Amino acid sequence: MKIGMILHKYFPPDIRVEKEARLLKRAGHEIFIFCKKEGSSQVEEKTEDCTIVRFDPNEFKTLKNIAHDFKVISFSDPVWRRGIDRFVRSYGIEAIHVHDLPFVKTAYAVAKKYRIPIIADYHENFPACIQARLDRKLQWKERFYQSYRRWANYEENISHKVDKIIVVAEEYKQHLISEHGIPEEKITIAQNTIDLSMIKENPTWNDKGDFADEFILSYVGSYGVHRGLDVVIKGMPEVLSYNPNAKFVIVGQGSNQQELERTAKELKVEESVKFIDWMKYDDLVKEFGKASIGLIPHHSSEHTDNTIPNKLFEYMYFKVPVLTSDCPPLKRIVNETKAGKVFKAGDARDFAEKVMEIYRDPADYGEMGNRAVMEKYNWNIDGERLVNLYNSL
Repeated sequence: MKIGMILHKYFPPDIRVEKEARLLKRAGHEIFIFCKKEGSSQVEEKTEDCTIVRFDPNEFKTLKNIAHDFKVISFSDPVWRRGIDRFVRSYGIEAIHVHDLPFVKTAYAVAKKYRIPIIADYHENFPACIQARLDRKLQWKERFYQSYRRWANYEENISHKVDKIIVVAEEYKQHLISEHGIPEEKITIAQNTIDLSMIKENPTWNDKGDFADEFILSYVGSYGVHRGLDVVIKGMPEVLSYNPNAKFVIVGQGSNQQELERTAKELKVEESVKFIDWMKYDDLVKEFGKASIGLIPHHSSEHTDNTIPNKLFEYMYFKVPVLTSDCPPLKRIVNETKAGKVFKAGDARDFAEKVMEIYRDPADYGEMGNRAVMEKYNWNIDGERLVNLYNSL
């Protein structure tokens, strides 16, 4: 089957899309990824796993100038609809696999026109994500466009129309069933687990190097207010009172970095909080190796209560004890696997207490987490569900 993946950004990278493309190629499908063109990038590029087709929305400049308001009102982008239509015709696409909620309606119109199946791959609970990131300073019109109710109604409507849905967590599946009445058999869970074949053997990955004498609390990934890094910083004074060698190391980028830096300075823990920019994955592996505890301190919200970040499984694979807030998916997996501890979301004191419990008795959290990834929480298993989905079309 010729599968056309729709991605509303430049590609690569996107680790989830790469894993899915590689897996489906191995299963005998032909994969085409339709994404945004940037700069002087190639319009068409062939890789070992797929053909990448890049689209420049400026091709339809006149239409683009009037498309914005139509798009935000109707959830359908006429510019990208033309591009997807041409893509489907040119490459003989037999099924559309569209990533994330915003572009599902646009892709659905093309799938309906050509009478081909469409699979909606929801990377996260998008209505709740918008709500979590909503800027209260926006004008009323923009707040209306980004309102939770509008996006939730759209999610419900389009989810009933598509042929299949992919989600990243059991909790999100149950949300779609209970809130929108989506049939259970329509939904496939493909978690953000690790593709073990993508990880290179590295004998130095657990070498702490310059951090050998320090107790490293590690957070890897993008962040914003909803990710809860403020709770970690607020808990650092108590952590440091027990262990002066503790360090909070943040690898990634976030919209609230300056605010976090201010909080650290106000609490006089700025010397124990370090921000590191994004890095290549091979270098990132070394950061996992330095970590004493891997953190996922999310504030509890409808968004974080329905998603599982891939960093959870990375911490577990690299034998790093995990400390998460009690968002349901995180709590469920950590308690089930005994890969670490859980603290009450938003509670800096409880966070600090759980840090010190792990410090005093690290037990077998790392070994238990690694075993769970090798036996259950890996892409070989999650990917099999994705292959079965396509076999059922």
